[in-house]
Amino acid sequence: MWQGLNHRKFPRMVVACDVFVRGEKRGFTLSTMTTNLSRGGLCVMLGRALRKFELVSLKMILRDNEPPLECMGKVCWSIPAKIFRRETSAYDTGIEFINMTRSSGDRIDEYLAEQEKLSASGPFPDLL
Repeated sequence: MWQGLNHRKFPRMVVACDVFVRGEKRGFTLSTMTTNLSRGGLCVMLGRALRKFELVSLKMILRDNEPPLECMGKVCWSIPAKIFRRETSAYDTGIEFINMTRSSGDRIDEYLAEQEKLSASGPFPDLL
């Protein structure tokens, strides 16, 4: 039974970073942003449904001043997205990283720790 986001092996954090998703067999490339991210995978909103277990190449831009993080992923689920309880033509898609290097995983952990500190300080930390 699913225990919720915080009971995952790698808890996910709501962050937005640019992602390029490229289908290995079907020859498509989609540009989007993450909905959430962890060391183990991510959720993105895409303009088309992907098949469960489909392999994709991922390129994520965590910070503008760093090279993109690249790895393979496996689609775990893809469901029609609802925005404000209305059907859309978008699909929430969960992708598990399948060949993430330790250094890339460490980059994600560092990025998420940085984002967590920023969110804890509030929307306007310079004004405090």
